[in-house]
Amino acid sequence: MRVNLSGVSLKGNEFKYLKKVLKTGILSIGKYTEKFEKMVASFSGRKYGISVSSGTAGLFLLLKNHELRKEDEVITSPFSFIASSNVILHAGGVPKFCDIEEDSLCMSADLLEKMISTEYIKKNKKLVNKKTKKTLRGILSVDIFGNICEYDKIEKLVRGNNLFLIEDSCEALGT
Repeated sequence: MRVNLSGVSLKGNEFKYLKKVLKTGILSIGKYTEKFEKMVASFSGRKYGISVSSGTAGLFLLLKNHELRKEDEVITSPFSFIASSNVILHAGGVPKFCDIEEDSLCMSADLLEKMISTEYIKKNKKLVNKKTKKTLRGILSVDIFGNICEYDKIEKLVRGNNLFLIEDSCEALGT
């Protein structure tokens, strides 16, 4: 598999709008940000879209919303930018890694299911790690190089086990 990790393709009105934004002197808020957020919401089929300074900032805000504690685990991919793991730590939780699929390089839904069924036990409607005694709170999946995780399977696992799911789609928005 050949993956091009650099190069930008600008074929539309990008420079025209960039000049307009720079002329306003307002880079992080304003009418263009509002327009962008509405476009992203529409594109993704959501009521709202909120832009932040980076994918890392977005993941952190989503995780903080779940009020993680040091006794909470979040399963994520070991094949990702460091931010996917670091935000779990900075939000108060503990990252746990599930291996990836060889073809997509995304977290394996089958290995995730096996991991949950063998390493965790259900206690009081919560999944508790048999070894660490920490509670599994959620999944932070990572889409890689335009490939997406097997969300049909992952969403069933999440719903069936009362977990949250955060999708890091920075590398696959729209696929």
